[in-house]
Formats: sequence, C-alpha cells, structure tokens
Amino acid sequence: MEPTLEILKALSDKNRMRVVAALWRFDELCACQITELLNVSGATASRHLGILQKTGLVESRKEGRWVYYKIKNR
Repeated sequence: MEPTLEILKALSDKNRMRVVAALWRFDELCACQITELLNVSGATASRHLGILQKTGLVESRKEGRWVYYKIKNR
C-alpha cells in the first residue's frame, strides 16, 4: 500500500492521533505515560505504537527497562 495512505490510515484512529499530538507537544514520552494518557491497557497502547512505528511516524529507544517514543526526525 502507498506510504501516504498508510500514514493517513494510522492517523484516522483517535487514540493514535492523541499519541502523535502528545509526542509533538512533549517531544518524548515513555510507554507507561502513553498508556496512562490513553487510559487503555499496555497491550492496546503497544498495538497503537506499533502501527505508528510501522508507518515511520514514531520511533522508540530503550533505556534500561523503559521504552521512550518520539516523533521521527523531528
């Protein structure tokens, strides 16, 4: 599928759009903060973050036990 269409589909979900907006505002958030922000289970937040990473909108880095997410190439 075309990359632009993949990005638009990813952003069509309210929770994923909220994640992108939060990352735009705060630069970087850990997975636990995103889970709390969305008020969903860790597995659900992980699924949303995986979709955003697959499209190339979001990237992650691991620091010890924590995983931090940010907007890619910001």
